[in-house]
Amino acid sequence: MKLAATALSALVLGLSAPLCPAWSEEKFDCKKSENVEVAETLKPLIEKARLCKGLKKKVDAGLFKVKIKVDQTRSVEVEHIDYCTSDASRKIEGTVAVECSSDDDAEVHITLAESFDVAIAISNKTCAVTDFRIEPQGDIGRLIAKNSDFEDKVRKAVEKEIAKACDSAS
Repeated sequence: MKLAATALSALVLGLSAPLCPAWSEEKFDCKKSENVEVAETLKPLIEKARLCKGLKKKVDAGLFKVKIKVDQTRSVEVEHIDYCTSDASRKIEGTVAVECSSDDDAEVHITLAESFDVAIAISNKTCAVTDFRIEPQGDIGRLIAKNSDFEDKVRKAVEKEIAKACDSAS
């Protein structure tokens, strides 16, 4: 149950960014068989997630505003994932490729594909997210992230899933 609960906490993610400076002080084990098993459990859960849900924004086109929605998840592929533990915390890192599109009835039909590097640190003691970073690899993703409070929205969603997973594991 704890393995599945931990896995659910990463549903919104793509995972594999460089380590944050604070993490470099801790010694993490990513190769322990339990950690490899958690990473393998996370992979299909992430790939089933509807990661594009809620991606919409009104854009000023000059004479009028257009609602842009790319909230349909076409595909999610975990390109790389690591689950690592230390005495004080655990981290999830990796890369996820996501393809989103508009509904057929959207004002403007768009399909976007992007890979994201994500790194999350979680306190073993409190189960709180202590560090979080998500970074799109391409220009389109950076533009979306810059104009939509992307990192804050994703962090809040991840924190919510982790809180649920921690509550169910208690």
